[in-house]
Amino acid sequence: MPFNEIKDYHKDQSLALDAMQELLEDGIANFAITKQEDIYHEEHDEVMRAITFERGNKSFYVVIDMYGRIPALQKELPKELMLQIHNIFISDYADSEIARNA
Repeated sequence: MPFNEIKDYHKDQSLALDAMQELLEDGIANFAITKQEDIYHEEHDEVMRAITFERGNKSFYVVIDMYGRIPALQKELPKELMLQIHNIFISDYADSEIARNA
């Protein structure tokens, strides 16, 4: 199903993915985000985002959902990049939990 045909509540998911992508853009300096695409996962009725990172002449992709899970990634994804993505999402989650409990 093309993204422009997706229900309104999926647009909220896309906005959440925008915020997550912004965290990645701000937190990762040694890889550049060069492409992004929202994709609809029919089985889960959810929007996910495929993000392409580049460093030098190499490209790597990762797919994230609005909860910070990574349901798909390129096999050759550098461990350094995976660790940065993970740390950014965990840090954001911890910050939000601390804010809720304060």
